[in-house]
Amino acid sequence: MIQPADDGRPWDCADAWRGATRREAFESTLARPLAILLSLLVATLVRADDTAPPPEGGAQVMRSRLVNNMVEMIDTRDGAIVVSPQSMPLHVPTPSSAGVAPSIELREQPTGFDLIYTFANTSGTTRALGKLQLGVVNLGQNIRFRDFTKSGAERSADFSYVAPAPLYPAWVYSPVVVMGNAKYTVGVSIQYPLLEYKHQVRPMMYSPGGSTMNGPAGRGWAVEYRLNNFGDETGLGRLDRAASIRPGETRTYVVSVRVADRDDAWQRTLLPYRGFFRATYGGVRYQRDPRPVNCVVLASSDHVSEDNPLGFGQMRANRPDVGGWRVVVEEIRRPRNWPRVMVWMCSGTYQYSRDDEWHFTSRWLASPPLAEALDPSVGFPTVPAMGRELGLWWTESQRYNTGRDALTLFSRQKPSHVKSAFKELDVAVKAGATMIGLDTFHDYATPAWEHYLWLRDMQARFPKVTFITEPIACDVVHTLSPTFLQHWAYTQPPQRAEDVYPITTPHFLADFLLPGHETWGGMRYVDYRQFYGQHPTTEKILQDMAAVAAMGYVPAFPEAIDLNSSARFNAADSWKVTLPEDLWIPDDEMVAAAEASLLGGPSGAERASGGRAVQGSRATRQTGAAGKASGTSEISAGAKPTTGPSVRPGVTRSGVRATPAGTVRIDRSAASGSARAGLDPAQRAAQAAQERRAAAEALRRVRDSFTPKGKPPENNQPPTESDGVRTVTRDRTPAPGEKPAEPKVQDGDKSRKPPPPDDQPGSEKKPATVSTPAPPPAKPDESTQDDDINPDR
Repeated sequence: MIQPADDGRPWDCADAWRGATRREAFESTLARPLAILLSLLVATLVRADDTAPPPEGGAQVMRSRLVNNMVEMIDTRDGAIVVSPQSMPLHVPTPSSAGVAPSIELREQPTGFDLIYTFANTSGTTRALGKLQLGVVNLGQNIRFRDFTKSGAERSADFSYVAPAPLYPAWVYSPVVVMGNAKYTVGVSIQYPLLEYKHQVRPMMYSPGGSTMNGPAGRGWAVEYRLNNFGDETGLGRLDRAASIRPGETRTYVVSVRVADRDDAWQRTLLPYRGFFRATYGGVRYQRDPRPVNCVVLASSDHVSEDNPLGFGQMRANRPDVGGWRVVVEEIRRPRNWPRVMVWMCSGTYQYSRDDEWHFTSRWLASPPLAEALDPSVGFPTVPAMGRELGLWWTESQRYNTGRDALTLFSRQKPSHVKSAFKELDVAVKAGATMIGLDTFHDYATPAWEHYLWLRDMQARFPKVTFITEPIACDVVHTLSPTFLQHWAYTQPPQRAEDVYPITTPHFLADFLLPGHETWGGMRYVDYRQFYGQHPTTEKILQDMAAVAAMGYVPAFPEAIDLNSSARFNAADSWKVTLPEDLWIPDDEMVAAAEASLLGGPSGAERASGGRAVQGSRATRQTGAAGKASGTSEISAGAKPTTGPSVRPGVTRSGVRATPAGTVRIDRSAASGSARAGLDPAQRAAQAAQERRAAAEALRRVRDSFTPKGKPPENNQPPTESDGVRTVTRDRTPAPGEKPAEPKVQDGDKSRKPPPPDDQPGSEKKPATVSTPAPPPAKPDESTQDDDINPDR
């Protein structure tokens, strides 16, 4: 071991032993572990001060204390027990190892507390950390909670509820839990530097039984964060990358608990997490583009045959691998007023048993017809030449192929993988693509911290390309690029209306943590037809697009319909609807500042509210005087607010947006911070309730127009007439006099590799399309070969 000498020169312990007396050597030997302990202590103090939320101001609403390694929290207003210490220790080691017992510090806050766990490994081996837990939360049998596996919509549960316990950063956007009853909302979050510690965590909310029911709160609710597996995990609940601490290492985790009254915004309970998150990772690092995207799927396994091995859906004469790209690209360009287009399966349907290193663009170079994709006169470059932004979707972007039946996960640590991947992207950029979709860009394939660094590598090499991750990324990765959220059914076949379109609300956590985010709302109609037995009309599709946009998502739709105006379908600034105004992050702070402390914890910024001063649980900020004097403010989906900071040029490009139910308009005149300042608590509560009702009504109108009503028909009869909607995967147009084939439902994804064991429902990802009824035979002066991509034109 090399240690510094008093004069600054290094010296070796062995030399010191030989040149010193036994007593001196003994003292030197003692100095080594003492030095380690001292360094661990210093690191512990620095890390705790750097990571824990700062003290918050305001009246002491909650009183908290530690009782025998458990926590107790009482409402000072009426003495109600909110958290009771009933046989729920704050730390539990793994059963297979004693682990490393942490020191636990409780820091009171006006509306809750912060638990600071400090692990210091003074042993000689790497150790596990166990789990951190909180209980018993006294909310009674029936609660409501936020479902963060999807968009954060509110659900209900009772003591029989079995939580799915999905992992972060794999299956939940952020490691937070929000639950409540008619009186309180309780928010729990864990704060740790994901990119530095490099492990998953399993947040879980449940109602424990047994000895935990013995106490003043009776049976209640618990929240735990598993850092390691305990042997009873199954499916998505098993950690693939568990936490461990090396010898001599110190780690700090903070679990924050905040309580808000039922009539207040629940997001206030997560302000500690937002403060940590934005101080550690910043805001979005890209320019949001709210414009809709036309999705085109060129191939499917349903079309694979001996003479069509790549599964292209067009007639043989117009298949790009046979006749080149002219007709295909013309059809991609044909729908009017779409500002962006994203092409799936641009090299044919995905094949796991293949010789290509990737299934993306390199296959174009294998034959002259496919090479036309790069031809500036007939190929993909003609799409941006006409003013439409071109995107190409990279199927299985994290599965590198070293040879036939030799797929392996991509690693940025392997130069051969990186070199090969960059060659694929070079060809895509040569074709004119400025958007690249990254399929299977997910923690179950490669770790999120590797995704983060690989994204930055690609962005550094291709700064003019926007990368879109899929499935939906976690909050940390979402800072770097847009992401794709699947809006169609999570149940196959769908059993209920909510199974057809499970996303019925804005993405609450993305709005809260990353205002200015770009999140694509991917839609398809296979599931609609399975459930309702009919093909959607053009009017229905346009209504759905407007509803998706009103919720803040970029509409990504596979139907090749014409748009009268794309501005109507620009994604709304949903964070101005889902958040009270005093929780907004100013527009000029949405985009991340200079890179600082990305691998560690916060670096001295005011963390409790994302960089603003905190008054109690309420974040405050200075805004312009206009509108504040009268206390009036009106916000509509897509309309610039009359108060608050001005929009920073170049950060968002959102226009006026309408919804099928009209403009989402919420009157916040009763909720602006200064207007409520002079009111008593009862008046503030009444005005907050009025604001919530207005917001709920606006979103209800959107949901009503977005989700079809009524029960499915008794018999799923195919549609009887064409409604003008053109699809992109129809196999062929019937010849004159030929009886049209019965339309069949496709999943469009059978060629994909099955998801990992016990994968989350809805792992099916690309926006498959459905074959529509055959058009009438061609007129004598028409050719049936002209519209083979979109036969219903």
